[in-house]
Amino acid sequence: MQHLAAIMVLISCSNDLVVCNERPAPTVSYETIATCKAELKPAMDNLAAESTRPYGKCVEVDPEMMERDAAVYWEIDKNDELQVTIREEHEDPAVTAETQTTGS
Repeated sequence: MQHLAAIMVLISCSNDLVVCNERPAPTVSYETIATCKAELKPAMDNLAAESTRPYGKCVEVDPEMMERDAAVYWEIDKNDELQVTIREEHEDPAVTAETQTTGS
């Protein structure tokens, strides 16, 4: 079984979601998703004090991918939830989506 680490993604948005920015997480990465989630609520409380619309999420990542050229992509979806995707920089998003859809 491959060991997974986790990262915390924090986003602050204007009330109308026109302007959203990544905010620094308290730690660059976490050894476990549980450790990340334990620190998420205090981080969100701090973010809520300075942001109209705070969003946060802990995401499992393959540590080997993070050592390569990995990029974190995020969006606020139509359900007002933060969605996070991590992929290698050279991956084509269309190919990644097609692979996930077809299971190839």
